[in-house]
Amino acid sequence: MSEESEYNWPTDLRVLVVEDNKVNQTLVKGILKMFTIQGDMAANGLIALEKLTNAPQNNPYTLVLMDCQMPEMDGYAATIAIRNGEAGERNKAIPIIAMTANVLEGSKSECLQAGMDDYVSKPINIPALKDKIQQWVTHTTDLQSSTQATEERNTQEIAAPIIWEKETALHRVMGDEASLQTIIQVFLDDTPDSIKKIKQAVVDKDTGQITHFAHAIKGSAANLGFLQLQAQASLVEQSAKMKDIILVVERLPSLFDAYAKLNDYLSKEIKISKMAHQPDKLMNQVELGLYLQQLKLKLEKSIFIDHEKLSLLNKLSTTEEVKNLSVKIQEQINQFNYGEALVLLAELAGNMNCDLNKEY
Repeated sequence: MSEESEYNWPTDLRVLVVEDNKVNQTLVKGILKMFTIQGDMAANGLIALEKLTNAPQNNPYTLVLMDCQMPEMDGYAATIAIRNGEAGERNKAIPIIAMTANVLEGSKSECLQAGMDDYVSKPINIPALKDKIQQWVTHTTDLQSSTQATEERNTQEIAAPIIWEKETALHRVMGDEASLQTIIQVFLDDTPDSIKKIKQAVVDKDTGQITHFAHAIKGSAANLGFLQLQAQASLVEQSAKMKDIILVVERLPSLFDAYAKLNDYLSKEIKISKMAHQPDKLMNQVELGLYLQQLKLKLEKSIFIDHEKLSLLNKLSTTEEVKNLSVKIQEQINQFNYGEALVLLAELAGNMNCDLNKEY
């Protein structure tokens, strides 16, 4: 039996390792060689984009092993750029496995929400890495069908990205919801001015100012768990650092769109939080629609739902049927059965004549 058949993956398998630490580069390359896999190195996200883009048509990369923390462009921003097609259409759905020393729930969530498919912990465990590569490269006998399925999944994820990782933000303020709301309000008050200054800096072709304000937005977004905005701000920042004003202009619409979506999302979250502090008041139709839509979005994307928001289900109606459905939805959410919870949520919305696709 040959080594290729032993490892059960294609002989033309080609992996791009995106890692800035030379010791780690050498280690991972040695492991891949042991697996009979061709491994190429990129020291940061910018180099990774270039290598993916310039790979020959007849010998493209099959998979990316992505470090998360790197200079120039980190793994999160690089992944967003790849998923947005900045390394070419053919690479938009390439499997990306994060390599991170922080395999905590928050770190895992950040990786997946940035568009990565999976993760392995550092220091690298050789059998675990082998299993991950095999999972993402040979989990079907038809590699092309597998790639197409992955592309369809990632296209859906790009169309409806995670906007806010609230659990991460709450962790950073020791679970103090009031403090978090105060900080968010400061962010909402300050960010429009930063965006205005970026626009003016573009007119002035001042890449230094663009870098400064994009970096400020990125840092604030990172602290508050605004992962999509963080990634888009990082892309603009890196473009400005390269003094590539054309690339800045190309990437700015995505940054502005990410902020607009976040602003709208947070406005709805604030309204829902206010509802939670009115214990004896049932929701009106607009409040109901707003709340159920937000709940549906979180269930679809497996976003953390805190107890306060979940308890609002008890305030939907006084009818016995709605109360029973509300209890069942809470039970399913508490058991992490989000698919079943979505089915019940649709039934509840229909029972209350609430259109989940309407804009409230």
